[in-house]
Amino acid sequence: MVGVPRFSSDLKAIRKAYRARALQLHPDKNPSVSPEKFHHLNQAFLVLTTNGLKREYDETLLSSS
Repeated sequence: MVGVPRFSSDLKAIRKAYRARALQLHPDKNPSVSPEKFHHLNQAFLVLTTNGLKREYDETLLSSS
């Protein structure tokens, strides 16, 4: 959703990808896109930038592959 590799831990790259994607999905910038997509993007960004949540996310990915 954000546009970074699955196990990326580079915060700078995550922020850059998030900002680019947020411009595409922001309801004020693109009214044809559902506001829920922007909300999901924000949730994904929160998970990827919070240490504990990121660790849980990575563990879930590892156990499902």
